[in-house]
Amino acid sequence: MNDKNTTEKMQLRIDFLEKSARRNLFGLELLNSIGELQLDASMARDQEKIISIGLNHLKRWMDFKAMGVFMVDESDSEFVLQNTEPEGARQMIQEEINVQIDNGTFAWALNQNKPLVVSAGNPEESLILHVLSSKSRVRGMFAALIAKPRKNLEETSLSVLSVILQNTAHSLEGAALYDLIYEQNLNLEDTVRLRTRDLEMKTIILREEIANRKLAEESLIIARDQAEAAARAKSEFLANMSHEIRTPLNAILGFGEILHYECSKMDREDLLKDLSSIDSAGRHLLSLINDILDISRIQADKMELHIEEVSIRELVQGAMDTVRFQATKNNNELDVNFIAPLPEVIFTDLVRAKQILINLIGNACKFTHEGRVEVSVSQIEVMGKSSILFKISDNGIGIEPDQIESLFKEFVQADSSTTRKYGGTGLGLPISRRLCELMGGEINVASEPGKGSVFTIILPTENSPKIEDPKKKQTEFPFGSGSEDSGLALDENRVPNLDCRDVIIAFEDDPVAQDLMRRLMELEGLHVEIVDNIETGKRLIKRLSPIAVTLELHGNKMNGWNILKGLREDPDFDEIPIVVLSELDDVDLAKKMGADSYFKKPVDWDKLFRFLKPYRSLDKNPHILIVEDDRASRETLRRILNMEGWSVLEAPNGTVALEMINKKKPDLILLDFVLPEINGCDLITKIRSLEGMLEVPTLILSGKDLTESEKRNLQNKVAGTLKKGAYTKSELLAMIGRLLKDSMSVERRV
Repeated sequence: MNDKNTTEKMQLRIDFLEKSARRNLFGLELLNSIGELQLDASMARDQEKIISIGLNHLKRWMDFKAMGVFMVDESDSEFVLQNTEPEGARQMIQEEINVQIDNGTFAWALNQNKPLVVSAGNPEESLILHVLSSKSRVRGMFAALIAKPRKNLEETSLSVLSVILQNTAHSLEGAALYDLIYEQNLNLEDTVRLRTRDLEMKTIILREEIANRKLAEESLIIARDQAEAAARAKSEFLANMSHEIRTPLNAILGFGEILHYECSKMDREDLLKDLSSIDSAGRHLLSLINDILDISRIQADKMELHIEEVSIRELVQGAMDTVRFQATKNNNELDVNFIAPLPEVIFTDLVRAKQILINLIGNACKFTHEGRVEVSVSQIEVMGKSSILFKISDNGIGIEPDQIESLFKEFVQADSSTTRKYGGTGLGLPISRRLCELMGGEINVASEPGKGSVFTIILPTENSPKIEDPKKKQTEFPFGSGSEDSGLALDENRVPNLDCRDVIIAFEDDPVAQDLMRRLMELEGLHVEIVDNIETGKRLIKRLSPIAVTLELHGNKMNGWNILKGLREDPDFDEIPIVVLSELDDVDLAKKMGADSYFKKPVDWDKLFRFLKPYRSLDKNPHILIVEDDRASRETLRRILNMEGWSVLEAPNGTVALEMINKKKPDLILLDFVLPEINGCDLITKIRSLEGMLEVPTLILSGKDLTESEKRNLQNKVAGTLKKGAYTKSELLAMIGRLLKDSMSVERRV
């Protein structure tokens, strides 16, 4: 019975997540609708047609009972009802507006460049008023009846309505200015003809010409201001929509990870496939949002580069790790070749350079099946400047010669049939080329159908090498890429970035067992280093101080008994717990030789983690405060943190958060940047001013792209940022573990 109830609850959760995903896809359709509105309205010159276009777009978003547009009569400045939808609603709209004129609400709405919602004659209905105005004058008023009370109207819907009506008003003003300029040009031609017939009118004609030119200049200035206002409105809309979409996406992906973990423990293979599909769809939607925002920034010339010192090997390896799953899925060999001589570092934007490599290597893996993808890295000289050449070669399907030119055009697919078969939006390559050009480089391609393609990336080794002091530089933590571990042999000279997590050294030479151990240890917030010989293992144990060592006794190539003996005979490793994992019953002998615990395969991982818990360096009793106005996101975070044994406090806004902090000081704060009542910057300032809160780490969780001004305001006030919907559960836990561990270390020193 319990299993049945559990299954029903999980199915309900899955249905909820699918509905949320469809709602977010609808949000993307809205972005497309706004673009269509701007294009159609800008092409129209007729006032009736522009109004009709605007009303049609409004009907896509909100289910109005009736709509009407009142336009200003230029002769007497009166508002006249010009358009209604449906046509039979004219009297209904006029009666509602007469009431609002009498009580002064109509005049109040003229001064508000935003929706004004009031109760209609029917208490179950609402009347929405929105002025149609440009920077220079009021052109009309939009009025609509909707069968909802005021309290049930969503702010997001009203914001979209405002954007549509502002664009409609700007288009009306543009059409009027076009007509005015056209008429003035006709008048100007008439004055020229008059000059040839009557010299006595020369002075008057010259004055008129000067006046007309001034009018034209003023009209151009107005048009420019309107275009800039429209661009700002578009940027603000995209920024706000990215936050609105990423917030529920974060909840979807978080609940998905929880369900996936629970179903894995229950061996519910029938649900794991559906959950993986939900996770894949959510991350695909996230990538679409990021691509659209990148294109918008590039087109607006607002894409900023953050130049820093970047290790070439780590850059390439990071990109390879991200796309390795795609290569494995298509049974491709994926190799990298570093050609000496090669500098250790270059000065470039790490995030953007990695984004370019992931796009190109990922495309090569996607369009190649049971083949080979090779990445070679070498140093070249371009116009007297040192540069790095990245060459991505594959033996996949190749590209037709007539399609190569369109590869780098935005929103253009080289071949629609290929797109239907392999997927994609056509934005990856255009974004990569624009980013590469911003960094002073270039991308080229050579291909032959049926034989494969070769993409080349050239980046300068020095790109405005302005490096900040690492001690002063504010860390912005990267969000998750969904990558898996590469499985390559360990570079003994590499010092891994452990994010201050506890370390496990695992002696294991079976790739499947290696992958399983990495995944499960990551879920527990542990970092695993795989080794297959005692010399490498000893060096890493001395360098990384692991909390424990796991050992496979009967490896394919290594001899676990000799390793166990070698570790226990070395006095430097007396205090290191050794956990034996084996398929055979060698418990007595293993413990006699010095093993601290023995787990027979298949391993009971819960028991193993309980054994390791006393050795963990991080105290599991901290209090974490979640400040998040979205209920689903708060619940996801609370459940994830509770599963780790951490105490969680929840606040839906900044006011409640401050009250909670005054009652009990938290050890860490997870803060949504966009909050009601008190915004993120102001709340952080208030928190830092409270006694004892100066050193408490704060981690920003934001679905909104922070502006440069906001980043400057947060400098030295927060421990870092994570972008909503883009980080995994294990990455979040590892980040929290690092911050808590650092914070507790400071407290102990004090």
